[in-house]
Amino acid sequence: MKKKKNGIALAPIDALPEDLLLHIISFLPTLEAIRTCLISRKWRTLWHSLSSFHFDFNLFPPSDSFPETRDSFTHYVTQTLSLRSPQSPLHYFGLRFYFTEQHHYDIVPSWINYAINHGAIELDLDFHGYSDFSELDSDCCFYFLLEPLIESSVRVLRLHSCHLGFPDTITTVPIVSLQTIVLANVLLMDDWVVWLISLCVNLESLVIEDCFGPDNLKLCSTKLKELSIWNFEDDPEPVDSVEICAPNLCSLSIVCLEMGTFSLECSSSLIEAKVVYSSRSKQFEYWSKVVRSLPGVMSLTTPNWWFELLQTKDALPEGFALNNLVYFDMETVYNKNDMKGLAAFMELCPKLEMVIMDYYDDKDDDVRSQHHSSFFKLVPRKLKTHLFPTDISF
Repeated sequence: MKKKKNGIALAPIDALPEDLLLHIISFLPTLEAIRTCLISRKWRTLWHSLSSFHFDFNLFPPSDSFPETRDSFTHYVTQTLSLRSPQSPLHYFGLRFYFTEQHHYDIVPSWINYAINHGAIELDLDFHGYSDFSELDSDCCFYFLLEPLIESSVRVLRLHSCHLGFPDTITTVPIVSLQTIVLANVLLMDDWVVWLISLCVNLESLVIEDCFGPDNLKLCSTKLKELSIWNFEDDPEPVDSVEICAPNLCSLSIVCLEMGTFSLECSSSLIEAKVVYSSRSKQFEYWSKVVRSLPGVMSLTTPNWWFELLQTKDALPEGFALNNLVYFDMETVYNKNDMKGLAAFMELCPKLEMVIMDYYDDKDDDVRSQHHSSFFKLVPRKLKTHLFPTDISF
């Protein structure tokens, strides 16, 4: 029976089409989506047709001990997949699970293969996904096998805390479907990165975050459009070299990546870049290596370290200018040197239209200077829009 509110007839949620109800509960963690079966008779088997499954160990009700909770969780995942309607399309399969013991080598791959065999488009897998792991320790690491992806529908692959297992036929059989790969805390040896890119022939977006292993990182691809490299953890020494050759690369992010040499070739398509390092005194040399390789970008996000760059001998090539830069987003401490650096930087940007400035609290910097109206003398007339943080008063 329809109710009325302010003269408008309101239908009960059960009256909504089944496709819409499925879309709504697909945003819930799978455990909560299953619990909707208690709402009414119509909802009893509705979740069987879900196209999105997210199994999160952190959200699973704990038992008396961690092993008991883990065993209950594995049973829950296995049972849920067995009850799912095999005719329903599967778009997303997410898993957060703390992988610690060998006997899970049979169970976990069976879940992944189920998702692949049922046409999953997106795999999001975290094998260290337990928020309270401080008392747990294990040398067991999950090997994610790439071979099942060769004839799959998977377009997006996110992996956290595992090793990669390459197929024996890597040189002859490519993975055609994959377009986006995100790797976090994954072992990456030099050759593995080259193999991965050559194997995934249509790869357009690659994120490498907190990974470890490489000495010479080489990323060469004619299809790659977006590249993001965030740090390399557990490596006491910087990476010897980073070489990027991607003629169709549009977006590049380099965050806290320490390297001996940095090379960016065939970058005419690059329009957007983000270069962020945490400590000016320790990481300026790495920041400057990247920044001076970006003369053609239109959008740049980076801390305001231009004074140091401009004062360093041979830091910039002769005639260097950011001739295409329109949008500049920076963090700054507003001290005297930063303001001088910003003014000199703007002379390198004939087309600059917008600057966004955020306060950057760097304890290694000089004492922050007083703000006053004379700062506006540093802003060129060509600048159309200039934004300041709301907590700054002039």
